[in-house]
Amino acid sequence: MSAINFYFHDQTVSGPLKSTRTYLFWQYFKDQCPYDVSVNTFQHYSYLGELDHNSVNIIVVPMNKPYFQHMQLADCVWLEHCYRFDDRSSKNILLLDYSNETELPGTFGPREKWHHSINIEFDRFYLTTLALELFNHNIEMPMAGIFPDWNFVASVIHERYHKSGGMSEAEKEMVLTYEGKSVPTKFLLPNRVARKHRLDVIMELHKAGLLNNTQWSMIYPDSSDAHVVVDYSKDHEYFKLFGDKPVYMNKPLLHWSKDGAAPTSTVQLLPMNKEAYMSYVCVDTYAYAEDRAKIDLPGHPPRIIDISEKVAKGLAQGIPCFYYGSYASLNWLRNCGLWFPGNYMDVPDNQLRLDSLVDSMKNFEDVISKETMQGVMHNRNIILNKKFLYSKCSAFIDFVHGQYCS
Repeated sequence: MSAINFYFHDQTVSGPLKSTRTYLFWQYFKDQCPYDVSVNTFQHYSYLGELDHNSVNIIVVPMNKPYFQHMQLADCVWLEHCYRFDDRSSKNILLLDYSNETELPGTFGPREKWHHSINIEFDRFYLTTLALELFNHNIEMPMAGIFPDWNFVASVIHERYHKSGGMSEAEKEMVLTYEGKSVPTKFLLPNRVARKHRLDVIMELHKAGLLNNTQWSMIYPDSSDAHVVVDYSKDHEYFKLFGDKPVYMNKPLLHWSKDGAAPTSTVQLLPMNKEAYMSYVCVDTYAYAEDRAKIDLPGHPPRIIDISEKVAKGLAQGIPCFYYGSYASLNWLRNCGLWFPGNYMDVPDNQLRLDSLVDSMKNFEDVISKETMQGVMHNRNIILNKKFLYSKCSAFIDFVHGQYCS
């Protein structure tokens, strides 16, 4: 066997119990890893007793409530198999995989009664999460260690640009921007799920007079169909102006915005129409950390940096991207070497951060300059680089190699 071996229960790599992209990531990016790694599946947790304990063996368990509930019915001693495996060798590792979410502890918190009868020994598990940084956030789970993992984003970009992804070679090569470009729609702002901060953005753009040259959508104003918690009041000023019905884009983008309601919308690229819009405004899944963090240090603002695939798609397609997400997310992207138009601030105050973004949008050029085109191509080269994508997903494997293979 290899020096480091990943093992996935076969029911977690496809079908209704698949909840993360970690298996796909290692299928796609194993060639970027400097270590000797294998990726394997098994049918029953009793198989763990047969593994070679001279190698490093990582059992990947999705942090997914339906999976745990299913396993309690299908094999009520499955966790006991994991714990015996963990006890046999210090090189046997249990990994709880939450790399598609950042809402820790999610449905696994101590007040979630559904798992109180399940013997989940959290301190045996390492944890991977989409949260690229957690500061001043008590997740109420005594994990062995927590590691950021951007594999959700990396695998989406890989599928589109390094595999077929349903794209022709011409589409893969297409860059949506060119020097001298000038079209009436300056901003594309797609919103698949209504959230308070997205309603706030629309209102600020309205007040600034920027919606007149913006194509935007709000597919699910009540959010119930999108399986998310409604975080806004129907008294929000947005509804007084725009009502509570879905908002779709105008032609020629109408069909694309309606498709945004489909289950495939997570990996759907921006419209491949060079003349339809000049820039892309990415309002990410979250903009605030205060309402999600269980704060340990009063007076110190929490940070939860969670950056989804939404901005990565715009960067890959070669369009100037304005970005609004949780505090410090924009700086994280900038520290990766990525370029963004304007000079808007990434500050803890949510309103100041939004005001700064709107000011930069007001000053966005009417004609694409040489400097903007250079920035767009610079971003595209970074985000399509497999070494770069792998590097944002390697914290856990680097730790494992340093701890158990040196």
